[in-house]
Amino acid sequence: MAVLILARGESLSKINELKDKPIELCILINRFNLELQDKNLFDFLKDKEIIHIVSNQHNPSCILTERNYKKLQVKYVVVDKTKKQVEECGKLTDFMSDHPAKLEIENYNMGIEVKYMPEDYKEIDKCSITGHGYRSTGLQGLIYATHYLGYKDVYCIGVDFHDTPYFVTDPTRGKVWQDHRKERVKDEMKKGMVDWTSRTPDVKYHILTTSPFKFTAPNVEFI
Repeated sequence: MAVLILARGESLSKINELKDKPIELCILINRFNLELQDKNLFDFLKDKEIIHIVSNQHNPSCILTERNYKKLQVKYVVVDKTKKQVEECGKLTDFMSDHPAKLEIENYNMGIEVKYMPEDYKEIDKCSITGHGYRSTGLQGLIYATHYLGYKDVYCIGVDFHDTPYFVTDPTRGKVWQDHRKERVKDEMKKGMVDWTSRTPDVKYHILTTSPFKFTAPNVEFI
């Protein structure tokens, strides 16, 4: 059986192309409340197991609404830091006693389990091309699915490397990205994808994207 990583690029509009694939688990990346208003997407997800992976961005928040967590019966949420990383950040800032997403879910009593990234993640999180961490929640989803959950058959959708628009227009996202940072992150996401897929040659990747970015590898298929 396979896992599907879902980011928020416009290739999400092609979700029905994956309806006959052997996908049992879906991993949502960051904010998905607006996207879940799309009937095709919601119908695709409603009979799957779901995990939600979120970054520490908190203005706006990356978590789902309590209603969406319950409607989709999300198994649990994974934050993008290890417990030790969060504790180290807390020493440097007076306001952060825990990961922002974890605090928000607990403050609203949403009743969903929140997990940290496993403690050895910091050792894995180093791209051989850039020389530093992957810096992409989507790539963290790939790592979590393959390294920690052991999936050997991985589908990706909505991973458009910021080359094409989001599936849903959200005015708050424009406040998050500055052009120079966006270009840097786009480049690092692409290098990270090449690096991680090369590090896991025993995993088969099927990437459905509207980005013109493609690369050739024996275990990677662009669909």
